[in-house]
Amino acid sequence: MISAVIVTRGNVDLSPILDSLPFADVVVWNNRERDDLSVYGRYAGISEAKGDRIYVQDDDAIIDVERLLAEYRDGE
Repeated sequence: MISAVIVTRGNVDLSPILDSLPFADVVVWNNRERDDLSVYGRYAGISEAKGDRIYVQDDDAIIDVERLLAEYRDGE
């Protein structure tokens, strides 16, 4: 399973990003609501993820994840 971890400062509407993700397990590390770890929040979020593979994304981009996954090769 692949989990997604999104790190945010808490001042961005995450709806478009969350709607674009095909993953069942999504962890949001919101620095405004939790310990403010800045970009390190993505690593703290990984500890809460359930998947054995982790996709990380910041709150300022929408990525074509399906295209990215099509290029993914396990072990590379």
